[in-house]
Amino acid sequence: MMHSLLPILVFAAVSAVTVAREYTLADAQGGEFPEPELDENGIPVGMALVGGDMLIEREKLPLYEAEGLSGLVNSEAWRNVRRWPRKIPVGIYLKNRRLQQFIVASINDINRRQRCVRFYLIRRPVRQKYIVFIEGHKNRCYTHLGPVRGKRHFIHLSSSCTSPRTPAHELFHALGRIHEQNRYDRDRYVQIYWNNIRHHMRSQYRRERHAKTLGLPYDYYSVMHYGVYSHSNGRGPAMRIRNRRVNPRRVGREAWLTNTDIAHIVRRYCAVAPTVSSEMSSYFVDESNSVTFQCTGTGAPEPAIHWFRNGSLINDTSRFIASQNETFNSSTMIYTVSGSLTLINASVADGRDDYWCNASNSDGSSSLMFSLTVYFGPRLVSRSSDVSVPRYGTASFTCTMSGNERPTINWTFYGRNLSNSTGFMPTSITMAHDNEYQVTSTLTLANVSPDSAYTYYCVGSNQLNTFSVGFNLEVEFAPFFLQDLSNTAVTPPTDAVFTCGARGGPLPTITWTKNNRAITLEEYLSGKYARQTGVTLPSTIYTALTIANTAPSDIADYSCIVSNALGSVNSTATLSVYVRPSILITDEAYTVREQSQVSFQCVGTGIPAPDITWYKSGNLIMASDSVTFSNSIYLNDSTLLYIVTSTFSIAQVAVSDSDTNYTCLASNPAGTDSAQFELNVIENPSSSGSSTLMMSIVAFIFCFFVAFLLPN
Repeated sequence: MMHSLLPILVFAAVSAVTVAREYTLADAQGGEFPEPELDENGIPVGMALVGGDMLIEREKLPLYEAEGLSGLVNSEAWRNVRRWPRKIPVGIYLKNRRLQQFIVASINDINRRQRCVRFYLIRRPVRQKYIVFIEGHKNRCYTHLGPVRGKRHFIHLSSSCTSPRTPAHELFHALGRIHEQNRYDRDRYVQIYWNNIRHHMRSQYRRERHAKTLGLPYDYYSVMHYGVYSHSNGRGPAMRIRNRRVNPRRVGREAWLTNTDIAHIVRRYCAVAPTVSSEMSSYFVDESNSVTFQCTGTGAPEPAIHWFRNGSLINDTSRFIASQNETFNSSTMIYTVSGSLTLINASVADGRDDYWCNASNSDGSSSLMFSLTVYFGPRLVSRSSDVSVPRYGTASFTCTMSGNERPTINWTFYGRNLSNSTGFMPTSITMAHDNEYQVTSTLTLANVSPDSAYTYYCVGSNQLNTFSVGFNLEVEFAPFFLQDLSNTAVTPPTDAVFTCGARGGPLPTITWTKNNRAITLEEYLSGKYARQTGVTLPSTIYTALTIANTAPSDIADYSCIVSNALGSVNSTATLSVYVRPSILITDEAYTVREQSQVSFQCVGTGIPAPDITWYKSGNLIMASDSVTFSNSIYLNDSTLLYIVTSTFSIAQVAVSDSDTNYTCLASNPAGTDSAQFELNVIENPSSSGSSTLMMSIVAFIFCFFVAFLLPN
């Protein structure tokens, strides 16, 4: 609070030399002043009346029509407000005693309630610029907006201007203030009913988009605010008050100045330069957390709070959130603005910059610097590169880590801590920045082998967290197989897969061949062949070749060739495609005479060439003197199928050889197939049968004759 009141106290001390005088009616009487030259409408020559009661130079009318009153105030009159001295002479050249009283009362009220501007009464013209109240014409009350160019600034008050608030109202116009309902933000507070306003008065309700509010709140009870029914055409009120807590009957009817009216004078003529304060100047935060800077700015007009980082305005809304709220002290006319800046996800780099809170208004600016310390766990500052060394050589890795608390460095390999090994050597500990340690450590590996090839981790840790970085070691050696190819046999259209694994440093490349010819990219793209390769460990690679929808044409020797800069090895295996046998037969039934020769023929196809065996009623037929077998094998070049022709012969068939269940069975590793045959043997006629018949006939004849010759 002491900081916010300091400018007011200093100003009060300086101004206390001049004590405000209370004027009486006698001081307002007896004055003599020259009057301005008026045109036929009662308006000073060269002037134009705008906004109901404000004069401007006619040459300024185009600017007024384009930019409004606020454009005039901002362009010239506003800048010329400073032409009014702190002491402003005021003359009264009016006959109306009541108006004289109102003028004296307004001057005393203004002088009593602030020390920025002092009005004092005069009876005669003086050398400096002065204000003089004179008789108005045609029932009009008006004055120039802001100080005129010349020496005499006239305020015209006719006998109809009998409100106690009118002299103060016109004095504020002379000081450069426009009507309250003309503020650019007025639509938040009042609603204008344009159809209820007399047509020639509507310009007095124009919203001035460039009007400066000086950071002061909207004042319904100001002497500069019109009444709810001002200039109504009889259809209803000219405006509606949006704030239900405001009494509409008091709006535009208050006789005396409000605190906000007085604040306008203070803001224009004795603005207070901002001051900045904060309870903290140093902030601390853990990494990745948020931190909020806070500062308080005081001054008049209301200071704007801006935040800077290393001298540059902070515009990054993705990581910085700025906010502020204000309070207004109506007794001191000073604003207090509390500003905050929240930094989201603080990083270490954020802690190395300076942050500034700046409060500024039209009278100056003030800044306050903040420091930020970001506590962080270990992080990598620098590291050596991955290395590749010959087998039995030596490899070294170095890493440097930093942290607010001194980090401890360990090395690990396959999750195993190496810190106690002879190759571990922390080399230095330094302070890189305030509260920031740097630790450097080196790991040396001697007599490396292929098993040494892997990722080594430098692990830094302190109380906040743990951080690690990996180093890859590549051991240089010629490739060798971990898994050779194996011969494979499939039945179509099953896919065939060959797999091989190898090690080598640098990591070897894989080439697949078919019968010593490399499989081409086009063959891979066609989908016939697919290759999958994976690295499981440094210098260790596994690969698989898939042959889709196998057919006899895929029968070949396939090779996996593994090579790097130090050598090459290959492994070869054969793909066999087995086709299930199929039997072709020409005759299913054979009929022959007894003692003749019969031959059965069976043709079987398949891969590999099927074995053909013969069965009778389920019993294997074996070769003998009368039973023979003969086979012939033929390879079809187009289908790559083997064709086996088997002949089973019986030299002299007997009736007992007849059977309906002779079987030809073809078999190979892919399966079997069979065919059934039937054999019918016809018995030949024999000589013993004929003799028996003849003897039977002879005996019959002999018996016939005996019976005929011998009665009874």
